[in-house]
Amino acid sequence: MSHTRLALGSALLMGLLVGAGCNSGSRSTKAATVAPTTSATTTPTTSTTTAPTTTTVTTTTVAWDTPYTATPAIQNDSLIALHLLAPDQILAGSPLGQIQLIDLAAGTVVSEGSYGSVSAFAAVGGNVFIGTGQPFFMQGGQGEVFVRDAQGNYTVSLDHPLTAITVAALGNDVYAFASNYTGNGDAATVSQLTANAVAWSQDVATLPSCQINKAVAWRNEIWAAGSDNLLSGGLRLFRGTGANFTEVTGLPSARTPNSANELQLVTDIQVINGELYISTVVTDPTVGNVITGAIYRSFDGSAWTTVATTPNDSPMAIAQHQGTLFVGLISGAVQSVDSTGTLVADTGVPTSTGAMSMIEVDADTLVVGVRGTAGAELIRRVTTVATTTVATATPTTTGTTTGTTTAPAMPAITYTADVKPILVARCTSCHSGTSLPAAVAGYPLTITNDTADYAETVNRTNPQTPDASLLLTKATGNAHGGGAVLTVGSAEHTTLIQWIQGGSVR
Repeated sequence: MSHTRLALGSALLMGLLVGAGCNSGSRSTKAATVAPTTSATTTPTTSTTTAPTTTTVTTTTVAWDTPYTATPAIQNDSLIALHLLAPDQILAGSPLGQIQLIDLAAGTVVSEGSYGSVSAFAAVGGNVFIGTGQPFFMQGGQGEVFVRDAQGNYTVSLDHPLTAITVAALGNDVYAFASNYTGNGDAATVSQLTANAVAWSQDVATLPSCQINKAVAWRNEIWAAGSDNLLSGGLRLFRGTGANFTEVTGLPSARTPNSANELQLVTDIQVINGELYISTVVTDPTVGNVITGAIYRSFDGSAWTTVATTPNDSPMAIAQHQGTLFVGLISGAVQSVDSTGTLVADTGVPTSTGAMSMIEVDADTLVVGVRGTAGAELIRRVTTVATTTVATATPTTTGTTTGTTTAPAMPAITYTADVKPILVARCTSCHSGTSLPAAVAGYPLTITNDTADYAETVNRTNPQTPDASLLLTKATGNAHGGGAVLTVGSAEHTTLIQWIQGGSVR
């Protein structure tokens, strides 16, 4: 069996251990109901058609490009963490510590400084928190959390003695998971910064004998994932809030049974369509080989389903785009998962030596942070839909016509079929469950009681000015503790506007 080679002292293993973090899928947009149009003649008329008949042809093309290449290029550097700061604006972090602000629309790049190896971004209000650390092979340095304000200023928010930190946000709270990468079975710790608090509550919980690589908010809790240690063992997953975290048992495994030389760890964790997805890799740490990879999903955090496997390769990043699960691999490939769980390679992907992070920008754009052949790069997948009208025959018809013709009506956008799936994908990870924090309790969602959820949602619409509806302004990040969960102009955003315009049909 061939193996993908992974040297222990490379930025790649750091990417495996502290990879990047967030975002959900989109669905196609339907127009609001249009009243049938009727034309009738009461007396026979004679018509002659001389204009050519036409056919409308829709062509969809997908193209890849590279909007950012690090200058100067540093061999083996990559983009392992991405954050959608605003429409078309990406914050990108690397293992070597650089943070870049990449404006896709303007085609500009601004270097915002170097802050240690970046692991993850977490947005709360107008601030972005950045988890950082020092690569374990550089022997030391403290893990830190920096906060970036709305003006782009960075300050140290938390300075921790353990090697590296990853972060996640739940409502207005920020959680920092600090780990050592010594291979000695050290415990990870949990620190919490609550809304409006000046200082962190440091090390409020201890997670025994593990390293935490990734964390995400799901079902009104934080779910933090990682591995046993650096030398062997399986996946580790914890859930909770505040100082109360419990370990999730019964996790899937792709390791060889009874193997003492295989380590399975989490490379990414995402919430997609209301379900929890984790991507994992099995390695032989003694020689640095990637043995196999796998992607799993769970509806409840207890029962797990294998979505896809990647023999001799590792899925480093996952994201939903255009209703499909996309996967970035350590080999540099970008693939999508079809309905049978088969990975289908995307064509035209720029060459790289590792696709390390991934995020959907809008319904037509997916970006991937990669380890380019010479250094860190951002590559972009853009879908373009073009409609052309093609002339066909030129028939001439003479005759008499009477009667009534009716144009077909477009199906209505409804809460149940179109709006609820968006709420489940974008909102319920914070706005559902019991004992909701005050910051989100004003908009409680049950998921199961459509009548109650519909009433709560309609109360946040403005039929006179749909795009000014509280439902939309909050979702796009205006005074929203959870930050932007929708992009203006995306398919989901357009669906919500058309639903409100159409009368907020149940």
